[in-house]
Amino acid sequence: MIRYPTRNAMLAALCTVILPFAASCGNSPADSDAPTPSSISLSSTLLYLKLGESAVVTVEVLDQHGSLISDPVLAWSSSNDAVASVGGRGLITAVSFGTATITVRSGSKMAVVHVFVSDELDALVAFYTALDGPFWKNNSNWLSTRPLGEWYGIELNSNGRVEELALEGNGLRGELPAELGGLKELIRLNLSNNDILGDIPPELGRLSGLRELILSGNAISGRLPGSLGDLRNLELLYLIDNRLSGEIPASLGRLSRLGYMDLDGNALSGEIPSSLGDLARLTLLSIADNKLGGEIPASLGGLTRLKNLDLGGNGLTGNLPPELAGLSSLTQLHLDHNGLSGEIPPEFGNFAALERMFLSDNLLSGPVPPGLGRLNTLWQLDLRNNRQLAGPLPLELANLTNLRALWLTGTGLCAPPDPDFLAWLEEVGRDSGLQGVVVCE
Repeated sequence: MIRYPTRNAMLAALCTVILPFAASCGNSPADSDAPTPSSISLSSTLLYLKLGESAVVTVEVLDQHGSLISDPVLAWSSSNDAVASVGGRGLITAVSFGTATITVRSGSKMAVVHVFVSDELDALVAFYTALDGPFWKNNSNWLSTRPLGEWYGIELNSNGRVEELALEGNGLRGELPAELGGLKELIRLNLSNNDILGDIPPELGRLSGLRELILSGNAISGRLPGSLGDLRNLELLYLIDNRLSGEIPASLGRLSRLGYMDLDGNALSGEIPSSLGDLARLTLLSIADNKLGGEIPASLGGLTRLKNLDLGGNGLTGNLPPELAGLSSLTQLHLDHNGLSGEIPPEFGNFAALERMFLSDNLLSGPVPPGLGRLNTLWQLDLRNNRQLAGPLPLELANLTNLRALWLTGTGLCAPPDPDFLAWLEEVGRDSGLQGVVVCE
């Protein structure tokens, strides 16, 4: 009896002899269930690494049935090998500062790890902890896995490093940590109007790129650290309304780029260092309402860009330095509420742009020099409470056609009974701009 091969046997023969390369030939049910990656999960999707530091990211790949694939085929790549490299087993190494995206693929599925190479995280954690971060008005994303640039008050530069920390009026309470000096590419630090206590850490002098230091409206105490003189790129220094004491360090005279210095409302003592006269770019110098003594240094007269000089409310003594008349850009001069003595220098008529002159509440004596009549931009002159200023006002003052306020209460000065001068006075007083002005007998 002849037996013919069955249909299945014939197909098997074809698959083994005729079509050995057919991929679908003879698939068994087990072959159709081969694992296919359907999802990838990572142990971390965000890494903060220091330079040279490494970390391993572990990967879990699930198949189409939700089961773990025991030995998946993985392919790793970096968007920026110059910042972070990655090995075949998921070893990520920080190469240089910046950001990179690490991608891992298995089959058609992929996942990414965002890598930030920075040595600044420790400083930010210390800052948050020292200044009561959990109770800030806004602490969005701080100490989270969000990128640093999304932490409230932080701006990053193109290298992924902190260039701005601005948390003014945000409820910060505590002392500034020394670790702040580790934010080496910081350009702007604004922590004004908080409840910061204690000293200014000398480590801030390491912030060589800092341009703006604003700590006004706190309760910072202690001395100004001399290391602030190392901030060679500093353009703005605002420390208004704190509890700073001691002398102004002479090292601040090294801040060659400084344009604005305001130290008002502290308890600074000692003399004004003559080195401040080296700050050639200064447009604002205000050290009012402190406890400064001694004479006004003549070197300040070399600050030709200075527009506002305010030394009022201190204990300054000695004569008014005539060198101040060299301040060719000055618009406001505040020397009131001190112990300054002697006569008003005739050179004070040489101010080219002066609009306001406040000399009240001193010990000045003698007459008003006629040269003040050359101050054709002047619109406010305050000489009150200088008991020894005496005599008739010079007729040359009538040339001050822009003057709108003349205050003489508490002096022995008087207006000459000249018709033209009195007509000028009437114009000055049109908007109640006269105080204590009487006509000479």
